Order: sequence, then C-alpha cells, then structure tokens
Amino acid sequence: MNLVAFTVFLFIFSIIFQLFTGIWLFFEKYSLNPEHIAEQIRGNEEKFLNPKSVLGILEIQVPHLIAISLTTFVILHFFYFTKINLFKVLLSVLVFLAGILDILSNLLILKISPIFSYLKIFSFLIFEIGLFIAIVLIGLSSYSHLRKQNH
Repeated sequence: MNLVAFTVFLFIFSIIFQLFTGIWLFFEKYSLNPEHIAEQIRGNEEKFLNPKSVLGILEIQVPHLIAISLTTFVILHFFYFTKINLFKVLLSVLVFLAGILDILSNLLILKISPIFSYLKIFSFLIFEIGLFIAIVLIGLSSYSHLRKQNH
C-alpha cells in the first residue's frame, strides 16, 4: 500500500470515527426527543436545569462552526478529484447547510421557540447521513482509482 492510499485510508477512518462519536454524544446529551432538546437548552425548573446563556452557546457554537465548516469543506472538496455530477453538488450544498442549521438551531431554540428542536434533529441527521454518504463515495472512488493504478 503506497503512502497516498494509506493517508486517504487514515483520513476516511478518522472522519468516520468522528461521525460516530458525534452521533453518540448527540444521543447521549439530547436523544431524538424534541422536548428533551428544548429542556437542555431552555432549562427546566422542575428538573433543576438552568437555561443556557447566549454567551455559553456562542462559546461552544463558534468553534463548532469553524470546525464543521472546515471539515465539510475538506471532505466535499475531495469530490473535485472525482467525476462531478449534480448529485455530488447537491449533496455538498445540503451537508453544508444542514451543518450550519444544526449549529444555529441552539440559538433559535433558546431565543425564539422550542419548536426549533425539530430543526435541530432534522439538520443533525441530514448532516451526519450526508457526510457519511460523501465519505463512502470518496472511499469508493479512491479504491477504484487505486485498483486501476495497480493493474
């Protein structure tokens, strides 16, 4: 296995590991219950949960915005090394928008309405599924390219 193939394998493995840990942490903190998500963000006096502050949300969301944007850009940029089609372009836009909406939904839940908990769930699932599909497509493309090189 050459160095490029090994590097691509490590990158894909690390992104898949990050996806699964992100999913695990989301379910651990929020589950898929919109009421539970709203409670975690807006607080609940009966359960002694304090509401999040805007500063507290921004301290978490700004680094996530940078990291998610950069990771999404790098992963989806690999599509340009493969054959581009409309599906890949739409997938790129969808993943990026879902990541941004997932990040912004915390502020929307806190300041506007708990109904945005549904947006958080939907955008999180679309982001994770879309990123996984992108990684699989990149992995398959890399694998077929390496097979052609070796034959």
